[in-house]
Amino acid sequence: MLTLDANPGLRAKALGIDKTVATAGLSVVEAEAGTISGGTVVTPPSAWTGEANLSGGAYVSLTKGGTLSIPVPESDQARNVYPIVNQTEARSGNTSWASARGALGSTANGGAGAQGITDAPGRLLPLSLSRTLPAGATAVTGTSSGAAAIDALLLQPLVSTVSVTGPAGDSTLYVSTARESSVRTVLVPRGFRLEQAAYDAAGRPVAHADERGNPARASVTVAPGGFTVTHLARR
Repeated sequence: MLTLDANPGLRAKALGIDKTVATAGLSVVEAEAGTISGGTVVTPPSAWTGEANLSGGAYVSLTKGGTLSIPVPESDQARNVYPIVNQTEARSGNTSWASARGALGSTANGGAGAQGITDAPGRLLPLSLSRTLPAGATAVTGTSSGAAAIDALLLQPLVSTVSVTGPAGDSTLYVSTARESSVRTVLVPRGFRLEQAAYDAAGRPVAHADERGNPARASVTVAPGGFTVTHLARR
């Protein structure tokens, strides 16, 4: 707040945003919404494990060789998938994850190590997969080689967006987790032009294409791991 008070121009921009129009970012799909073979849904008396809260208050317990097929909303872009696993202290094999198009990677069911200062053994956390979920995929399936406790799937688009509006006009922020540049085509209302400022993963400004073609459409380029801010300005 002190910085805004000391910079009237920055203050005006901040106060020019007062409404979120749309967001497309992280989402959660509960494991218990899936089809289970060789396991069951467990609903403990409390969602609190002694260390963290179970998403949705329940989880899926898989036995060795068990499978869990979780439906996910369809998307027009690839997504990172983070299975949320309640790992045991001892090792307990792995869960291999795949979509209809192929393998995505695996997560350890255990290996959390000895209990620390929290009131619960093990650890409940999202784990990374080595490959992204392709665009258009509608399910993620896990097959376990040991006892496993699967809480949910955390889904992250390669490019997340948030659109805002207010007295200062309409703006959209694009944030990338991709390993290469991403390009989005947006519609530009008549009488407006699209201004954009792009930054790389270290926050350094990067150049973008100068739009001189169709005034009704514009390309937004997002650097790998970076972000781009766009603003609709009147011509």
